[in-house]
Amino acid sequence: MGAVVRNEQTAQVCVRVRKYLEQFVGRKDSAFEVVLPDPEARVLIDELAHRFSMTAADLVTKIEEARAFFESLSVKSAGALRIYYFSRSLVYSSYIFDTKCIFTSYRHRPGRGGVVTILANAGGEFYEWLEQEWHGIIEEGLKDHLTRLVYEKP
Repeated sequence: MGAVVRNEQTAQVCVRVRKYLEQFVGRKDSAFEVVLPDPEARVLIDELAHRFSMTAADLVTKIEEARAFFESLSVKSAGALRIYYFSRSLVYSSYIFDTKCIFTSYRHRPGRGGVVTILANAGGEFYEWLEQEWHGIIEEGLKDHLTRLVYEKP
């Protein structure tokens, strides 16, 4: 199942996502991990800035704002919350929850526009693949010094 998220829906989606995340991290059994681009990885920042048509400085500011947003969730967090920086370029975004995952593509054409978002249930091949990729980014990335933990609330 897929849906295209359009720019005019962005504000509504952000409000719903924040509310959902606050509810999720409020659970005692929650474990919330976030991977953001490493603002100190110069080659990565230059590549992403070019991809998203912004300056490197603006991109670093957006990464810092995202980190601050996720850290602010820790105030309401009853469970674990970790933020990582990753020094390689990802070609999609993913969100994995207890029984569902969300996959969002990146746009490769010039300009702004919609992207494809796919929702999948746990137990399926796509969900399992995303879980394996996630654990690889964190576990193998930490071993290979591609990923670093920058915030943790146990």
